[in-house]
This record gives sequence, structure tokens and C-alpha cells, in this order.
Amino acid sequence: MRGIVFLKNGGLKMKKFITFLLISMAALSGNAYADANTDFQTAVSEGNLDNAMKALKAGAKNVNAVDATGQTALHYAVAKGDFQSVLALAKGGANATARDTHYKRTVVDLAISQLAQIGQGLMNNPQDATMQQQAVIYTQILHIVYSIQFKVV
Repeated sequence: MRGIVFLKNGGLKMKKFITFLLISMAALSGNAYADANTDFQTAVSEGNLDNAMKALKAGAKNVNAVDATGQTALHYAVAKGDFQSVLALAKGGANATARDTHYKRTVVDLAISQLAQIGQGLMNNPQDATMQQQAVIYTQILHIVYSIQFKVV
């Protein structure tokens, strides 16, 4: 019986404590997103796609952050031929029409350029399995970035 009385008397304190915990957790999660956005921006500024993707998974929302040359994480993902990163950035709302300040290329332009280089290499060496695989990957990447550009994703 005393235990029940203790819970009844401590109930208000417990409610206040739980409310405090929930508010603290909400504040911390807001900071986590802010930190993830900062981490994402830093990673893009450094051209570090791996860290940008970690920040995206941690909740970063600024998927269109740019580096000093105007390149986004999507530019880096396309240049690297990283299909999974391109897809994750597309789902995160990446802008496929953003142009870098150096070459004035969108990610679509970049994907076409990469695919053209691979095609040229395959003309010189049609049996090159690595280039064949890259051609497939860049064809898929081009499909994704076109889908972003035309708001299909």
C-alpha cells in the first residue's frame, strides 16, 4: 500500500521529469539535425562524398549545399559514379539543375560527359569489362538525374 501512495504522490514529479526528458530529447534531435547540416556542408566543401552521405543519413536536409566551385554533393556523386549516393541524394531532394561555377555544368551534363568518355573507351577496347560495367552504372545515373530534373523521382 505504501508503494502505491508513493507513486500517487510522486506522480506529478514523474510527469514533470518525463516532460523534461521529452523536451530535452527534442532539443537534442534539433541540434543533431543542425550538426548533420553543418557536417554535410563541411563534407561538400571538402569534396568528401563519404562524409556527406553519413551526414545525410544522420538527418542533413541541406542536400543542395555547394562548395567554393558551386558543386553539390550530387556533382561529386555523379563524378565518382556512385549510384547509391546519387539515388539517396535524389530521394533527399537534390537539385539536378544546379550548375558548378567552373565548368557551368549541371549533373546531367556531367553524367553525359562521363558516359561519352566511357563510350569512347569502349570503342577503343570493346571487351573491357570494367568500362562495360561503368557504362551500365552511368546509364542508370543518367536516368536518375534526368528523373530529378523532370521531377519524376
